[in-house]
Amino acid sequence: MQSVLANPLIVIKTRLEVIGFNEYKGVSDAVTKIYAREGPFGFFTGLRISLIRDVPFAGMFYPVYSFFRKELTDKFAMDEKMTSTQRM
Repeated sequence: MQSVLANPLIVIKTRLEVIGFNEYKGVSDAVTKIYAREGPFGFFTGLRISLIRDVPFAGMFYPVYSFFRKELTDKFAMDEKMTSTQRM
């Protein structure tokens, strides 16, 4: 979701960095020209490759994070229940 929402801003930023102010006078001019030349889909250039990168990462990150969060929470909860003599 973040990739889809941020992609138009990334396209504008990248165009200003690469093409620069030779073609665009500013952010609003870049938005106007991109929309006029390429339509609304011009703001989503490169989205497919971003999703190819981000979706597998998110698919692996959240289950791994949940697993370790549960395991570590359980471990530290048991450690807190033990008295200092039981730990030795």
